[in-house]
Amino acid sequence: MLLKGCQLARGKGEPAEKLLKRATHLALQGKGIERISNLHLCSQLRVLYLYDNRIRSLEGLGGVSAQLTHLYLQNNDIGGLNGLPELPCLRKLYLDGNSVAVVGPSAMAGLPALQELYMANQKLPDGVGLRLDSEAFVGLSQLTVLNLAGNGLREGVADALAPVGGSLTNLDLSHNAIPTLRAVQPLLLQCPRVSILGLAGNPFTRTTTGASTRYLEELLGMATGRSALATVDGRTLPSSQREFLRQLS
Repeated sequence: MLLKGCQLARGKGEPAEKLLKRATHLALQGKGIERISNLHLCSQLRVLYLYDNRIRSLEGLGGVSAQLTHLYLQNNDIGGLNGLPELPCLRKLYLDGNSVAVVGPSAMAGLPALQELYMANQKLPDGVGLRLDSEAFVGLSQLTVLNLAGNGLREGVADALAPVGGSLTNLDLSHNAIPTLRAVQPLLLQCPRVSILGLAGNPFTRTTTGASTRYLEELLGMATGRSALATVDGRTLPSSQREFLRQLS
């Protein structure tokens, strides 16, 4: 399976081990894989596609190349982040559509170069939301994009985002269970550089008659002094409003 996944032309008489050592990309998506194994054979690996499989555990990633920059693990059955190795060059991590219920303290501290993290739509029991420890994102000082949409998150998200608040520019918290817009205010204070914000689908964005945009007006008032916020739920703030906020900052 590894040989097919590396998608390289095999030289005449070239040993399989040598071919795998040359591989920088490995396409193993949609193969029905349940366990990760033998990645140590691909010592030059940069990009690993393992999405749309049946993987339950990250154990087996320990042998992956330290040069890995992109890791695609979305739409598996991963239940936790135990086994996530130190990957000093990893820039993008895709974990959408898994079954992660808890992100514990320093769970990703071994990913110091991570810039984009996608963890939307974890498959959790009804009424159960993703739990974020207050130190869940410690060590991710370069993180700019964070997608936590559709995870049943309630209040207290700001505490978890504190370690990355100074670097985030794109934050998606849409389709969660954040009860009131006031619960968002600490997020605005924690993440002053966020320019793209997703909040749609939370209880405060709806009325008895359906979706509403009235919360956007209140959000602008809460964001006074924030010159970075430019797009909320796909709606671009008029330049006049952004300039108003900039003058107040």
